[in-house]
Amino acid sequence: MVYFTPPASGLKERWEGALADEGLPLRFPDDVDLLEFQEDLQVTWTAMPSLIELSPGQTQSYFTYFEIGPRGRHGDGDEDDSAHIPALLRASVDSATHEAFFSSSAGRSADGLALQLIGAATLAKASGGVALDPQGGGYMSADEALVFAHDTLATYRDAMVAEEGERAERAEGLEELGRRWLWFRGAFIASCAVWAYLVIFTLLIGPLRISARASWVPVVTLVPMLAAVVFAVRSTRNYLEAIGVPWPMPWLIGLASFFPPIHAVVYWWARKRYRVLRARLAPR
Repeated sequence: MVYFTPPASGLKERWEGALADEGLPLRFPDDVDLLEFQEDLQVTWTAMPSLIELSPGQTQSYFTYFEIGPRGRHGDGDEDDSAHIPALLRASVDSATHEAFFSSSAGRSADGLALQLIGAATLAKASGGVALDPQGGGYMSADEALVFAHDTLATYRDAMVAEEGERAERAEGLEELGRRWLWFRGAFIASCAVWAYLVIFTLLIGPLRISARASWVPVVTLVPMLAAVVFAVRSTRNYLEAIGVPWPMPWLIGLASFFPPIHAVVYWWARKRYRVLRARLAPR
C-alpha cells in the first residue's frame, strides 16, 4: 500500500524518473491516467533494466498489478492501525488523499516481485507518500521502502537460487536412484532365472541321462551360478548404499543376498523403499 497526495502535475514523469533511478527505465503509455484503476498496464522499456530480465529484443512488458484511487478504496485499515504509524509519518498518512495497492500472484517470479516492491516504493518517492507492507515492513518512508524493497528482493532471489539448487539436487538424486534400482532389479530377475535354470537342469540330468562327471557340466552350472552370486551381491550393496543404508549393512546384506530367499526378501523391501524415495524426490 502507498498513501499519498498526487502532485498538481507531473506524477507520471516523477514516477518514471524514480523507477529509472532504481534500475527500471520504463515509460508508461502517453494516454494512461495513473490515478485510475489499471489492469494489465503495458509499459515500454527505454533501456535494459538491471533489476529484471527481458528477452533479447524485448521492449515492452506488463507492469505489476496495481490499483490507485481516492483514500478509503481498500477500507480503513490504516485508521484502525494508527497506533502503529511512526510519529514522523503520521501527518503524511493522515493528510494523504489517495492510496495505491500493489500485488503479485502467489508463486511469483523475482521479476514480478521486483516490479511490485520497487513500483510501490518509487510511487511513494515520486509523490512524497508513505508505504505500508502489512506482512512485515510496516509503515515506511519512501527511502525506507526502497531499502526494504531491495533487501526483500535480494532475500527472495537467494531463496529462489537455493530452491533451484535443491530441485537440481533432487533431480540428480532421482536419476541416480533410478539407475541403481534398474541394476538391482535386473540383477534380481537374472539371478532368479539362473537359479530356476539350475534347478531345472538338475531335475533333467536323470531323465536325459546326462553324466554329472561330464567336463562341460561344471561350465554350464558353476559359471552361471557364480555370475548370479556376484551380481546379486554387488547390485544389492550398491543399491543399499544409494538409498542411505548405513555402513556396514550394505556389505553384510549384500553378501547374504547370495542366498536366494534372502535376496528375495531384500528385493521385496527395496521395492517398497524405492517407491517411497521416488515420491519424496519427485519434482514439486
